[in-house]
Amino acid sequence: MNSILLRFVRRPARTLRARSEFHFVTLVAGSLFGGALLVACGSSAPSHQSTTSADGTGGGDGGVPSTSPGGAGGESPASTSCNAPAPVLRVSATALASHLVAAKEDLYFIDMPPMTTSTQIRHVGGDGQDDGAIYASPEGSTLLSVWAAADTMYFVESTPQGEAALYRVPYAGGDKTKLSKDYSSGSAEIGGADANYVYVAVSQDGNYELRRVAADGSGETVIASLPGLAFRDMQIFGSDMWFLANDGLDGYYKVPLSGGAAPMQISPEPCQFEASVTSAGVYCSDALSLTRMPLTGGDYTKVMDLPDGGVDVSPPDGDFVYLTPKSTPDHPGVLRKFPVAGGTTKDLACGRGTMTIPVFNDGGIYWLEADATDSSKMNLYAAAK
Repeated sequence: MNSILLRFVRRPARTLRARSEFHFVTLVAGSLFGGALLVACGSSAPSHQSTTSADGTGGGDGGVPSTSPGGAGGESPASTSCNAPAPVLRVSATALASHLVAAKEDLYFIDMPPMTTSTQIRHVGGDGQDDGAIYASPEGSTLLSVWAAADTMYFVESTPQGEAALYRVPYAGGDKTKLSKDYSSGSAEIGGADANYVYVAVSQDGNYELRRVAADGSGETVIASLPGLAFRDMQIFGSDMWFLANDGLDGYYKVPLSGGAAPMQISPEPCQFEASVTSAGVYCSDALSLTRMPLTGGDYTKVMDLPDGGVDVSPPDGDFVYLTPKSTPDHPGVLRKFPVAGGTTKDLACGRGTMTIPVFNDGGIYWLEADATDSSKMNLYAAAK
């Protein structure tokens, strides 16, 4: 069992979950896969939502293996060297952009245009074109969370009066439809959606609740309630919602999406970095290594040494996850692809600064990253898988 002390490494502030701004500047010819590029002014933060390639292989032509022999747990350690193609700048935004999500070939994120108090859901097409906002909140209201479903964008919006609620809006734009009750806490976070429901974590009377909200607005049900900062890293896996409780300090839990059962603690072992539930087990990094826990629970065991330090682990993209460095512009890191069943890592992008966990679709992976020379900017990058 890995040392508990390693897992209590101080979790970096989630600056990239802040609200966001985006201001269009100019259009530049170019493309990652043959489309146009946008250079704009704005910013962004993370979401764990992506679309997955049909064959689950996460193919692509970027990078070369970046491992060297001698790793622990049967895997080679991630090398400090890197030899991957440079990522492509798709959009520049201001430093408050957040919640990047992928829906088929399109990307969406929350932004706030300069000189306004209105947040927007911005749309960047698969060709890199800025397609504008599909929704803008009323002045003084704030978009807190977004989730892209098959034909609908779900979002949480808070009002100046301090109440929040879940809504939906078509991708083509138009009027929003309210789905939930008003939450007096003024905040909520979408953890996932299926064909009939949206799952939202809400602070309520000193506890945190996981609510199942009908996608047609016909009602909602509390399916879990826990004290502390519960429901971090929510992820639907099979028929359950998995999540880290108390900001990861109380370990992993799962609860049936259907409700009717108390949350089950899978492991009490803390996980302070962003983690991922995969078919091969639960991946979580500590300060020095990538570790994995069986889906049935138990101890985390070391899979691979991380000479560059801890990483955030993306949700699975088929049979792979993306290891996101806890880097800064002054201490850059490498974005890598890792097979969940074990094997060698693949470098996807070198020299990365403060970045979000990537989202992905069949065409590539995408992330938001603080500009290395301008603290008021965030850049949206794309790379091949």
